[in-house]
Amino acid sequence: MEGKGGGEKYKIGDVAKMLGITPEAIRFYENHGIIKPQKDDNTGYRYYDVWDIHMLIRARSYRQFGYSLSDTVKMLNDYGTDEFIGHLEEKEQQIQQEIIWNINLLKRLRQTQEIVSETQKSFGTYSIRTRPAIYRLETQQAYSIHANADIRRKLQEWISKVPFVYPCALFSQQEVLLGGTEGTFTFGLGVDAEYKEFFDLKQQDDIQFFPELTAVYTTIRTDSNEVLTTKRLIPAMEYLKSQGLTLTGDILSRVVLMRKEEDIYVSYHQLWFPFETFSK
Repeated sequence: MEGKGGGEKYKIGDVAKMLGITPEAIRFYENHGIIKPQKDDNTGYRYYDVWDIHMLIRARSYRQFGYSLSDTVKMLNDYGTDEFIGHLEEKEQQIQQEIIWNINLLKRLRQTQEIVSETQKSFGTYSIRTRPAIYRLETQQAYSIHANADIRRKLQEWISKVPFVYPCALFSQQEVLLGGTEGTFTFGLGVDAEYKEFFDLKQQDDIQFFPELTAVYTTIRTDSNEVLTTKRLIPAMEYLKSQGLTLTGDILSRVVLMRKEEDIYVSYHQLWFPFETFSK
């Protein structure tokens, strides 16, 4: 039995091995009319010629572009030239967006390495640093997530963009300056302004923008065995006072590392204390 054009014919296992695809995929394309092997009536075996093989190569090309099996069938069977080009243009835009995402993903990975390394080195010390510009979505009061349906919807949207978002606590300037040790905090998700293109960040009551500023910087460790309150900020506030500085805004934290140590959850926070100089 000769193939179309008189060439050699091949069994499905040979074709699958040659092209690096599964026999099931070959049968899928056959069932959808992409290829039409010849059947030996005596043995029941199907045989494929070079025309079939090149159609399968073309199908695999579209699969490598990211098209699904069903989309690949349409590309080969249904679309005219103009429609075909239109779908390629759509795929081009999709791949371009994926490249942009992955470039930023790599950038974020490198930043995370630097941040975690720097956090360990600066633990328990104080220095003057620049706090990055941050957008913050408030999602919880202390240890309870807000019940508001709109906030929970936004929470879900932001979580879909990890790792560009991170847990972000806020201690209000007013509570800290009152001098108590049981002041509470709000918690939320933060995203550095350099990644705002991935988010819908219209100014809203529950989304707040904190511009870049100079602040006293430190890091602290918290765990699930201890209730986080303004008491943890006392050493930093004493440092500000010793340096002739006064707090001028809310204190933001960025959780940069979490781990589980036996039955305890542990997290490390970067903290920024906005300040101005006062006369002693």
